[in-house]
Amino acid sequence: MSNDFFIEITEKFPERLKQIRLEKLLEQADLAEKIGVRQEAISQYERGINRPNLKTFSRLGQALGVSLDWLAGRTDDQKVHQKRPK
Repeated sequence: MSNDFFIEITEKFPERLKQIRLEKLLEQADLAEKIGVRQEAISQYERGINRPNLKTFSRLGQALGVSLDWLAGRTDDQKVHQKRPK
């Protein structure tokens, strides 16, 4: 199974990634270590040079405690909403 799924993220992604990383007082290297990528990858994401694959994008949201929709720029709601069991 491939991790190369298309992720619909907007031009807001690089700015939001850097914003939340700084709010969490994390260096690029710290975040990279938390999600299992090189620091250079975080730098490229923040500069809009490259985009993460689905697995890495999901790890970013988890590590930073924000919703993937917010991180992708599809909503202004940062909160992660948990589905309630029925």
